[in-house]
Amino acid sequence: MYTCEILTEEELQQFWDDGVILEMYKKSKPYITGGTFSYPYQRATGISLSELNAESNDEYLAEWWKEVFKQYICHRDNNSYAYTTYEDGYPLIIDVGNYEPEDQSWNHCNSLLRPNTSNSKEYLYDVHYQNCKAEEYKKLGAVRQHIYVDEGPMADFFQRMKTAGAQKEGSLVDWANQTVTSISVPYIFKTGGGKAIPTVDGSGTPDLVEPEVVVAEYTCNYEKLSMEFI
Repeated sequence: MYTCEILTEEELQQFWDDGVILEMYKKSKPYITGGTFSYPYQRATGISLSELNAESNDEYLAEWWKEVFKQYICHRDNNSYAYTTYEDGYPLIIDVGNYEPEDQSWNHCNSLLRPNTSNSKEYLYDVHYQNCKAEEYKKLGAVRQHIYVDEGPMADFFQRMKTAGAQKEGSLVDWANQTVTSISVPYIFKTGGGKAIPTVDGSGTPDLVEPEVVVAEYTCNYEKLSMEFI
C-alpha cells in the first residue's frame, strides 16, 4: 500500500540519521549527473563538476540535498511543501515543490528516490503510487501539475511515463495529454547580508551593515512537463 505524507523537519533529520537520504542520493545520482544539473552554487568556489561528483563527495552532496528539502519544509507559508511517499511504511521518494494558486498547479521541483524493498523502481509506473501523490496535491487545490526536470535522463524518464502506458484505468494524472516546454530559469545566489558588523568594542552601528554579495549567478535549462489531474 502506498501512502504520501507531508514531510516534517524532524522526519527529515531522522532520515538523515538513518542513512535514508544518503542512499536516496546515491540511487538518484546517475539521473542527476547524466543531465544538465551542474551544482553552480558549489562550483562558484572553483571546484570542477567532475571533482564535485566524485564518490568522496557523496555524503557532502547528500547533506546539501537534505538542506534543500529543509528549505521547502521551513517555507510552507510560501506554499512550499516536501512529501515522502511510502510503500508499506518504507520511504521510497522525497518530492519537493510548491503550490501556485494563480493557475491552481502543483509545481514539482526536485526529488531523491531509491528502489523498494524488492530492489525495483517499477513502482514509479504503478497507478496507485501515482494516484496517492496526486491526491495530496489535489488537496492543496491543484488541478494540474508542472514538473521541472533537467534535460537528460530525467526528461527521458518522464517521456517513458507517457509512452509506456502510464495512462491506465483509474489514473488521476492525464499523462496522455502531457505537454513539454523548454524553459530557461535565471538564478542568483547571494549571501544573507543585513547583519550589523561588530566594531572593535563588540558593538554594531546602523552604518556598519554587512552587504549582500552575489556568490553565483547562472541560468538553468529545464524541460517543463505539464499535465492535468483528472
